[in-house]
Amino acid sequence: MTDNASEEEFWSGPAGQSWIAHEAEQDGLLVNVAQAVIDMAELQPGARVIDIGCGAGALTMLAAEAVGEAGRVLATDIAPPFIARVGERAAGMPQVGTFIGDAQTADWPETGFDLAISRFGVMFFSDPVAAFANIARALRPGGKIVFAAWAPVEENPYWAIPRRLVAERIGPQQGSGPNAPGPMGLADAEWAVSQFRAAGLAEVDVTTQIVPLTHAGGAGGASSLMLRIGPAARALAESDISDDQREAFRGDVERAFQAYETDGLVQVPSTIHFYTATRP
Repeated sequence: MTDNASEEEFWSGPAGQSWIAHEAEQDGLLVNVAQAVIDMAELQPGARVIDIGCGAGALTMLAAEAVGEAGRVLATDIAPPFIARVGERAAGMPQVGTFIGDAQTADWPETGFDLAISRFGVMFFSDPVAAFANIARALRPGGKIVFAAWAPVEENPYWAIPRRLVAERIGPQQGSGPNAPGPMGLADAEWAVSQFRAAGLAEVDVTTQIVPLTHAGGAGGASSLMLRIGPAARALAESDISDDQREAFRGDVERAFQAYETDGLVQVPSTIHFYTATRP
């Protein structure tokens, strides 16, 4: 079985540190997606939940509030810096625990969870079938999965616009193949559903919704964030460009996202797949 060492290295390095440094902006940008996961999961006080690919813990915190001190939320991620940050954020919340591990291969320290949830944390597996089967082992029989993942780039201006502008400024970037691990790893809903079913999960379904991504700093704030973490950041980090070229690109992004700005608030319509399934 192939593990996900490259993802561990990526998220444990500058990318993960940048995410943590801009945590408040990222949480605000994606809050509507996280809340949609919580609403779809129908979390009740006392429920036991495992958060897969928890990142800096935004979804973990929402889940912990929903289940209360009588419940349990285990935040899991492959990157130690993220788990350390969740531990800091959850200080004083006895219902929250943390676990560093690759969800594809992890020997779970706890099992019998009622739900497994994720906000953009499950698209990176080298072997999705193995990963989903292993996540299911953390659930009780009848336990439910609710995962949010990006729909295709073409349906998401947040990704499509920076990708187009990077190509114009730097040149076309080498893309990954269909269904390859990465942010768009579960964008093909029909294929993704087949992976959940092959993992032995039942009642597999996908609901696709338009969810606004919001940034209170307007187009300027959103463009600055994108140069630090997100669709364009990695391409720029791997490119030999000058500071002037970088600023010119930021200006391109700002002008493009002004189309989504009203009274200083950016709201980018984004197409999100919400995958649900049950452990038999």
